[in-house]
Amino acid sequence: IETYMLETKLNSSVTRPAQRALLTFLVMAIAFVIAPLHAAVGDNVAAVSFQASDGWKITGTLYLPDNVAAPVPAVVLLTEPGWVDRSIYDNYLSRKLAKNGMAALSIDMRGTGGSAGGKEFEAFSPEELAKLQLDVSGAIKYLSAQKSIDPHRIGIVGSGITANYAIAEAADDAAVQAIVLISGDLSSHSMELVRTRLEIPAFYIAGKKDRKSLEQMAAAYAASGNEDSDLVLAVGHGTVMFSHTAGLEEQ
Repeated sequence: IETYMLETKLNSSVTRPAQRALLTFLVMAIAFVIAPLHAAVGDNVAAVSFQASDGWKITGTLYLPDNVAAPVPAVVLLTEPGWVDRSIYDNYLSRKLAKNGMAALSIDMRGTGGSAGGKEFEAFSPEELAKLQLDVSGAIKYLSAQKSIDPHRIGIVGSGITANYAIAEAADDAAVQAIVLISGDLSSHSMELVRTRLEIPAFYIAGKKDRKSLEQMAAAYAASGNEDSDLVLAVGHGTVMFSHTAGLEEQ
């Protein structure tokens, strides 16, 4: 799916029923309180934070297009918690999305990076892992509260296990118009959501030699009922595929 398709579909007016989302992007009042912007790191790039609905502080980096005159679409970028933090997106996707007229919010999931909160991700119980969903919901609410963001045109990029949270959020929140899943490690529940409730376009990416992820992404793609969904083969695993696969970021 080319970058021009992303721009065209996110920035065009809706011509299909509301539930039929526009495919909007690349291979992406706050829960209770919106924290103020933290130290700016560039003219259109800022470090931000917000609180999830259970009070956990989530940190992120917000990238905005130049000269925003009207609300723009936005993408939430999720990393693989416990492995990499949001800085991985400093080199991939964030700036490209902003250059093409979309905002990008990369976040550290709880237990990782600036959102560690005093407990490492690897020590989380199953109940605590389930609360990562609150981080994603909080990110959507944060973006929706910004005057420069169109709250009805939001996408999510999920990598590894966070693909599950992207799917769950898309199934429950009509603001989410498209998702990108990178080397998704999907649960049976997520696969069921894809089959029964995921009506929006989804872009699935897997390394061609990463057999487990490829099998899961292919199965999810086959189960997708949206004609704009697509499956792309790349080199490697997770977000590092952007440095190993020529042209993947543009797709």
